[in-house]
Amino acid sequence: MRIANVTCHVRNWAGRDNLPGYGNGDVDFNTACFPTDTTGDANVIGNNAPRCARVWNGILAVAPTITTGAAGANYRARARSNVCTYQYLKDSAARQFTYNSLSGLIVVTSP
Repeated sequence: MRIANVTCHVRNWAGRDNLPGYGNGDVDFNTACFPTDTTGDANVIGNNAPRCARVWNGILAVAPTITTGAAGANYRARARSNVCTYQYLKDSAARQFTYNSLSGLIVVTSP
């Protein structure tokens, strides 16, 4: 996330879409230079879990599988009020982390 944020700032890409040369060149950023999607026109995450999943795939070089459903991948993406929650699905513990797309804050929960 930090690399994406710095790249956005260096290239003066705040609030813009499809940063060339970063990832697949399709990462969208909000006005604070944090990633919000890869569809070309979404500069907020809001309550949209698919956007969280696309950010995951857009900024990670080798992304573990992710879903917005309850099973079928390594991680599950959820969204609420511009915060993405990424829950690890491969064990019984509630391992997850959150990404606040407004501040860039990442918080890990690992019981």
